[in-house]
Amino acid sequence: TSNQSMGKRNHTSSSSSVLLLSALPAVSDEEVNQMIASLLLFKEGESCEGEWANEVRRLSIEWIRAVMGQRYKKNKQKRRPFEYSEKKLIEYLLWRKKTNITSKIAQHINSDGSGVAKLTTSQGCFYWCGVDSEGSPNLWYRADKQCFDSAIIQSEMERAALVMQAGLDAMPTKTCTINFIICFDVFNLLKAMKKPGLAPAFIKAFITICPDRLKRAYMVTGNIGHMFYKLAVSLAPASIMSKVVETRSREDAARQMVNEGIVSEEEVPEFMGGECVHDEQITLNYPTMIRSITLAMKGEKEAVVDAGGKE
Repeated sequence: TSNQSMGKRNHTSSSSSVLLLSALPAVSDEEVNQMIASLLLFKEGESCEGEWANEVRRLSIEWIRAVMGQRYKKNKQKRRPFEYSEKKLIEYLLWRKKTNITSKIAQHINSDGSGVAKLTTSQGCFYWCGVDSEGSPNLWYRADKQCFDSAIIQSEMERAALVMQAGLDAMPTKTCTINFIICFDVFNLLKAMKKPGLAPAFIKAFITICPDRLKRAYMVTGNIGHMFYKLAVSLAPASIMSKVVETRSREDAARQMVNEGIVSEEEVPEFMGGECVHDEQITLNYPTMIRSITLAMKGEKEAVVDAGGKE
C-alpha cells in the first residue's frame, strides 16, 4: 500500500510538472528556410548543386519544423536551440550520404524485390502496412517471424534501413510521424540470446533513421519479452520511450490501438485477435510494400500491386 501511495504521489507530481510547461512558440516558415539555407552551406566550399544539396532539398519541411519545435532537454520551457536542431539534421544527412540510401532505395523499388529479400532470413517480420486515422503509417515487427539464430546483423540492419527510409521518403507533405507496433511476446528465447547484438543494433538504427518521427509505439512483451523492453529503455532516448506503451497481450494492445485510431476494428490483424490478414505480397515483397504504403498515405485505396507496378 505504501508503494502504491508513493507511486500515486510521484505520478501526481510528474503530471503537475507537465502542466506547468508553457506552450512553445510555433516554428515559422522563415525559421525553416533559415535552417535549410544553413544546411546547404554546411560543407564549406561545396556547390549547392551537389549530392549534399540534393539530400537537403529532399528533407520534409514538416519534419524539419518538428525537429526544431521539440522541447530542449536541458530546459523544457524552451525550444531546442537552432544549433542543436541543426546538429541532429546534419547527423541524419551524413548517414544518408554515407550509406547511399537514396540510390539503393531507387534501385530496389524498381526491381522484383529479390535483392532486399536476400538480406534477411526472416521473411515477413518487419514491414509497413496501413495508416492511422490521421494518415501516419504503421510499421510492424513480429519476433515470432524472426530467425534469430541465422540472422546476419549487418544484412538485417541494411534491410531495416531500406524499409524504414523508403516509407519515410514516400510521406506526403503534411505527414512526418509514424506508429510502430512491436510483437515481442512469442519467440525462441534461447535462439534470441545467441544474437545479443541484434536488438541494440536495431535500436541504434531506429534512432539514426527516425529522430523525432515516433508518434506512438505499442510493444507487446508477454511473459518473456519484457527484458527487451528494459533494453530499449536503457538504450533509447526518453523522448522515444515516453511514446512507447508496453502491454503483455496482443489483444490488449489491439484495443488500445483502436481507441487511439492507429487501426480501425476492421484493421486489427489476425495475429492480434482480429480478422484482417496482412497480405504476403505486402509483407514479403519490398517494391509492393513501398507502393502500397505510399498509396495508403495518400488516402487512396490500398491496392496490392506486384513488383512490376500492376494491380
